[in-house]
Amino acid sequence: MPLVRTTEHLYMCHAQPTVDDVPLLEKIEPQGTQWRSDDELLQLLNGIEQPMILCAHTHVPSIKYLPDGRMIINPGSVGLPAYHDDLPYDHVMESRVPHAQYAVLDYTDGRWNVTHRSIVYDWKRAALQAASRGRQDWAYALRTGLALRDE
Repeated sequence: MPLVRTTEHLYMCHAQPTVDDVPLLEKIEPQGTQWRSDDELLQLLNGIEQPMILCAHTHVPSIKYLPDGRMIINPGSVGLPAYHDDLPYDHVMESRVPHAQYAVLDYTDGRWNVTHRSIVYDWKRAALQAASRGRQDWAYALRTGLALRDE
């Protein structure tokens, strides 16, 4: 069961509203990762009325304005800026920076303001901790913001 939370203004899901391990904004295909079209997004979000939709899963910060006025926000990742996965097809997701990234949402005068934040922290130490636990892939991602690709 996907993790979903709602308020009057916010709809929050990990990935897609009905699937917890498939990205909302991106589609992963054999030829690579592509941005979903407006039509695809509107279909996936059918029945969701909130003006602000927060999603995650890819760890890559982004903002998408839909033709109907709604916004989709991916805040990024504080703990893992990149990863390599083989489902549904081999792909990587990369923020391309080792910073902790998140979003701050402010609702003022009937409008949403979104600020993406990129915070420098001791990512070298975090990478050493990941490596000491046998996660060389995470260590590389934490140091570089890039995914370790299988050679």
